[in-house]
Amino acid sequence: DGNIMLSQMMKKQSINRHYAPECKYASYRAKLVEYVRTAAEKLDYSTCTYFLAISLLDAILTQYEIAKQQLKVVCFMVVHMAAKMEERHDRLSGLNVVAQLLDDDTTVEQLKGWELTLGKYLGFKLDLKTPYTFIEYFLSKGIVSNFDIGKVNEEDTESALIKFERKLLDFIDISANNYEFNKYAPAVIAAASIACARRNFGYMNHWPSDLQNLTEQSYEDIKYCARKLYRYYESGGGDCNAVSGKTVSELRKASSSHKNGSSDYSLTSAGTVDNFKSAKPCLFGGKSGETDKSGGRLVK
Repeated sequence: DGNIMLSQMMKKQSINRHYAPECKYASYRAKLVEYVRTAAEKLDYSTCTYFLAISLLDAILTQYEIAKQQLKVVCFMVVHMAAKMEERHDRLSGLNVVAQLLDDDTTVEQLKGWELTLGKYLGFKLDLKTPYTFIEYFLSKGIVSNFDIGKVNEEDTESALIKFERKLLDFIDISANNYEFNKYAPAVIAAASIACARRNFGYMNHWPSDLQNLTEQSYEDIKYCARKLYRYYESGGGDCNAVSGKTVSELRKASSSHKNGSSDYSLTSAGTVDNFKSAKPCLFGGKSGETDKSGGRLVK
């Protein structure tokens, strides 16, 4: 049952998710995210591995201080650990490959030690629920209607869905690139990203009631996160997701199969629904200086 699956995911979304804006890590996190992205790209791993690796990195460095000269190794190791959770066994690269990519004097034995240490820091709880985890689930249910596509004059439904999915991943990537979004629950970020993508595509109803029911996120739950995401996008944050000419939505094509053998969910496989029921308008009507009052939806 879909609701049971979503409920189980939501119960686990606070595991190893921390937000401490005052920590030193927040000031140099952007460079480390680039290391993670580079490692995922070079090891030909999927988008789900990439986003899980960032969540593992945040969980570790929000709580523990590690010497700066060792942080690149940590970044490559969280990608390796995330891949063990997300990729099929035959797609995993060994630690010898990781050592070669690091291009320094780090040995395989040292990397094994790092893997054990980082695992202990995480309480060996690696199966974190990221915003992308929720996006995959929501994508499988259909988040665009035929009415939406008709209203923006897209003749080719499949092309419209592909474009929408790429834009949706752009917003998820903005949240991953900016530490302040860690104060929101992953399901909130996923839902807010859908609303942002719908706005960007000119869909008349940014957050229809059917999508509220699907995601279990109300207008009030997501409005502050959605407004913040869109402000980042409008200020150029939507361009920060390129690495070596690739966007995060292209990274997902590099390795399309999960550990369990199933493919990443996509809008083109889920298709469209006929139409959504209307809901409260003006999701993005807040002022730029408005105080975030999302209360219990924030990650403590």
